Amino acid sequence: MFNRFLIWTGIVRPVESFADIVLNNRRARSFAIATSALALISIGINYAMWIFPIFEDPDFGNTAVRSYLSSDFYKTESENAARQLDLYNEGKINGRAIDLKFFYPFRGVTLKHEMTLVPREEKRPDGGSKYKFENSFKVSLNLLDLMLFILLLGGLLAVGVFMILNRSPKALVEHEESILKSFFSIDDYSPPTVDLEDTDCFTLVEKICARFPLVVKQLQSRHGGRDGLEINDEYDTQDLLHAILHIHFDDIRDEEWTPSYAGGGSRVDFLLKDEKIIIEVKKTRSTLKGKDVGAELIVDSQRYRAHQDCKKLLCFVYDPEGWISNPRGLENDLNKKEENFELKVLIVPKGH
Repeated sequence: MFNRFLIWTGIVRPVESFADIVLNNRRARSFAIATSALALISIGINYAMWIFPIFEDPDFGNTAVRSYLSSDFYKTESENAARQLDLYNEGKINGRAIDLKFFYPFRGVTLKHEMTLVPREEKRPDGGSKYKFENSFKVSLNLLDLMLFILLLGGLLAVGVFMILNRSPKALVEHEESILKSFFSIDDYSPPTVDLEDTDCFTLVEKICARFPLVVKQLQSRHGGRDGLEINDEYDTQDLLHAILHIHFDDIRDEEWTPSYAGGGSRVDFLLKDEKIIIEVKKTRSTLKGKDVGAELIVDSQRYRAHQDCKKLLCFVYDPEGWISNPRGLENDLNKKEENFELKVLIVPKGH
């Protein structure tokens, strides 16, 4: 769930390659450093607001003093002290009030209130001096909150310093840079090749051709009502198949000359030189139906098997209109497998 959130916010990428892992690690590192820095700033600002009374003058305009003077604690204690002092000044009691000190916690500070007795010019009935209270305030930091702030700040600083100083080994950085360079480079990029046996490659080509009609159907159904890709003739068929073959093969040679046969030479449609596979492409039409296709393929197979790089021949016949009435019968009649040569005829789609 957390990974989905990170992907949704764009902090990390969906992992599809080694480059994504490298980028995600670097982004996570930068995100952790930025988060630590923002946390430090946020905690510092909030703590400064929490202890703001320490920066104000300790008088009746101080935030902590105003809160203290409006509290029930101050009202109760100050009224008792003032009543006792009034009784002493009137001569009704002989016990003089004493200096008072009160401590009031407010947010991240502690307010100290001192009520000090000072003599007045007036005299009591017995001739003694009357007294009054003088108020003084002092604001100091709350030690417990200060310690918690220092611990939290120190922890975040330690994490930030560790993330900055804990750099990857040079060899790992160079390896990551090479991965990213390959990932972002267009000119130097070469698609990975698949190490397949000849038989597997031939099966792969056959599978590609077998699913060719599905590709055509998908390209004809486009978003927004756009015009679909139309396969109108044999050249359209060759162009689309050529593009699909590039997904799996690097060296695809088209229109390769073949040796002369029965007085004439011709070109093959596609030669996979490394795999020693030739692909012949045909698209049926009103003038090229089952019997005609069969005759052409017999001639082609004899001509192509003389090619030095042809060990396997796939004759791909695209029959979207169903001009071939018995595709499986034609395939079975022409398919052959010998010691150094294999011919495979594939007619798609079937079942018209």
